Amino acid sequence: MKKLNNKGYLTVEVVLASVIAFGLAYFLLNLTIKVKDKNDDLLVKTILINDKAIIENNIMKDNDKYTSVELEECTQKKCTISFLSDTNNKLIYIDLEGKYPKMESRIDGNLTFSKEFSKYATLGNIQINDTSELLSITIPITNDFIKDYIFDINIELIK
Repeated sequence: MKKLNNKGYLTVEVVLASVIAFGLAYFLLNLTIKVKDKNDDLLVKTILINDKAIIENNIMKDNDKYTSVELEECTQKKCTISFLSDTNNKLIYIDLEGKYPKMESRIDGNLTFSKEFSKYATLGNIQINDTSELLSITIPITNDFIKDYIFDINIELIK
């Protein structure tokens, strides 16, 4: 009797190898999707924090250079703040209406700064607290996917 020398694989071995390969592929794909989602959340959070810092810094950096600060006009979606001094005047325009809400700064009519709010930001109504010594402006900003962080822009100006 001749001995058979089959070097093939059994069906069980093929099925077992396939199950292990598909399980590993599923695990790696799932891990990749989770890392991508986390990376996207961090990107949005970084953009919103960066926008907040740029806007707050631009408005507040000149507060000590001017002799007075006045709230010109303000509604729930638009606000104008004027900084007055002996040499020049600075106007801050905050406009939350329209497709591209933005903040602008003008010194003696010349545009010195303009920043659009991020497309990831959901903007609320402007909140004003105007006392004799302090002007506080809050622009509520939220993001639908990042609930654990407050992105509100808080501006406190000494009059």
